[in-house]
Amino acid sequence: MSVKPLLILFGLASLSAAGNGDEEPRRVYEKSCRSVAGIRAIAPLGERSGSGIVITPDGYLLTSSAIVPNGSREIRVWLPGARRVEAVVAGMSKRGDLTILKIDPARNSLTPMEFGEGKPRIGDSAYTIGNAFFSIINDDQPSFSAGIVSGIYNLPEERGGSSYTGQVVETSAAVNPGMEGGALLDGGGKLVGVLTPNYSIQRWLGAAIPLDVVRGDIERCIAAHRSAGANNGHEAERPASRGFIGIEVAERDGRLVVASVRKESPAWKRGIREGDVILAVTEKPVATGEEFRERFAALAEGDTVWLTVDVGGEGAVEKIKIILAAPPDGGTGEERE
Repeated sequence: MSVKPLLILFGLASLSAAGNGDEEPRRVYEKSCRSVAGIRAIAPLGERSGSGIVITPDGYLLTSSAIVPNGSREIRVWLPGARRVEAVVAGMSKRGDLTILKIDPARNSLTPMEFGEGKPRIGDSAYTIGNAFFSIINDDQPSFSAGIVSGIYNLPEERGGSSYTGQVVETSAAVNPGMEGGALLDGGGKLVGVLTPNYSIQRWLGAAIPLDVVRGDIERCIAAHRSAGANNGHEAERPASRGFIGIEVAERDGRLVVASVRKESPAWKRGIREGDVILAVTEKPVATGEEFRERFAALAEGDTVWLTVDVGGEGAVEKIKIILAAPPDGGTGEERE
């Protein structure tokens, strides 16, 4: 029997439960939305997807070992702004069923999530945030739900792909597929638990591993990885190639217009054509060719950008996701056919 549809129903029923009608939900979301990520990895038994939490400014993230188990490879992290980066495993907590990831912080401005203090209590406001149904990966926005702390109890059995057993914090906020490794937040927007795929077959609500149970393991894993040296030969390397999109732009009548598109380029494959008007690159407005080139200057092969485009300049605005390629023939990424 699948539990996931029931989790969706219970979550939707509780959206107005937290915040007492004030601005608390909005404040919590705004504080936490840039501290969560989408995670994908090739595990020994196939590809898995879930959520991650930025926990330090120097590139450490927290996720569930159900998403990134031992032996995983090709670990990819989607950060706010549709930035995709590679990650490596920095440590694991077997007791907490958690994996610590490390990314290169040099090219990524990171906003770590603030840790909460003390234990949640039944009846407290509670919020969940993560990558439900690929919301971060596909739409560049985390899924967010409001509820309460509805229970605190022990899970005696492994379930849902999780090896965690022990105390959990139950919440009426939605915990949908892809939220594994996401955050349970208190009314101040602070992390109080890590969402787990394990659940109680008697209660049918989402659960999180309490932060105070695993906080020591997290800190020890990070300390051990730092002491071993961040560049010990296991750190993920960025691709050397500059990102190539395959379009040339021109300024015409106060608008930034696509002047040409290289056939079979990433832009061509996503339907960008001559005459389209570029309005923004990954949510940042652009009005000149210089601004457009600046947006791509630090991007590499494999990075993701979102172009906001007025198709044909006729008022039909679309947001188009493009994954950059390596420049053809060893070029710079600015070739024009």
